[in-house]
Amino acid sequence: LSFFVGLPGPTPRNRLERISKICEVPSLFLSSAFETLDANGDGVLSLDELEAAVEKLGMARRGSKLSSLYMKHAGASGVLGREDFAQLLVEDAMFSRAHSKDEQDPPYEPHAVQGPSTFVSDETKPVVDKEEVWPEELVLALAAFCENEQLMQGEVTLHFFPFGGLEKTFELTRRLREGSWPVLR
Repeated sequence: LSFFVGLPGPTPRNRLERISKICEVPSLFLSSAFETLDANGDGVLSLDELEAAVEKLGMARRGSKLSSLYMKHAGASGVLGREDFAQLLVEDAMFSRAHSKDEQDPPYEPHAVQGPSTFVSDETKPVVDKEEVWPEELVLALAAFCENEQLMQGEVTLHFFPFGGLEKTFELTRRLREGSWPVLR
């Protein structure tokens, strides 16, 4: 069994916002969720910061169950770093999945859609946004999931969509292969 996961490559923020709007993706996932939740900007997440974002993140656990999960991942420092945060999100998602197996999924109804590139490439004015968004948290969350599920090498393939250009996407894949990205802080 193999999984093929599509992720945006490094992309100018305004282009990613346009894609997000077309695809109806919550804006929380455009930038770093970690940085968005880190209200005081200290580079770590406190339990209070996480609790304030439970609804926005769509987390399954609340109250004392969330506190227990937080403490498990915060460890001795008592706060969450980026990698801890990714691990926590994966564990919460796995908990949610395990508890939703009793629910019946609605039947699949195929329909024709156009991808976001169709709309994004129709831009008539050049992109002037210099702020790029790299899929750091998505890659960390996928890595945490693969580790949690003990997936073997080759079971997951990442496909990066070059919304920000081939040069930046090639840079991302080179740095990922070298192990120099993502940088764990």
